[in-house]
Amino acid sequence: MRTMTWHKKVVRPLGLIEGISAILLCFVATPAKYLLGYEHGVTILGPIHGFLYIAYCMIFLLGLGSVWNFKGFFFGGMAASIPGGTLYFDRLIDDERFAGKLAKEEESS
Repeated sequence: MRTMTWHKKVVRPLGLIEGISAILLCFVATPAKYLLGYEHGVTILGPIHGFLYIAYCMIFLLGLGSVWNFKGFFFGGMAASIPGGTLYFDRLIDDERFAGKLAKEEESS
């Protein structure tokens, strides 16, 4: 139960921050770079978003099998690959279709 709670408490805020960084990078910083010649937005936001993306995927990888099943891991990674996808996936985190062993044991007890 501690593992599951810890993962979900980290995934929700991390997904929110990662989703916002992806939207800002894709729809603000990149157009500003190519349309206005302002490269600093991509220079700053790019590495920040990269770190958040890897951290978000690693949280799902660490919870694979215990907190989430492979389907949850796959859809979590896909959500992170789409700008703003983590904001939508946040609603699905508690879905039983993505539950791993710990989540199923907690439901049965």
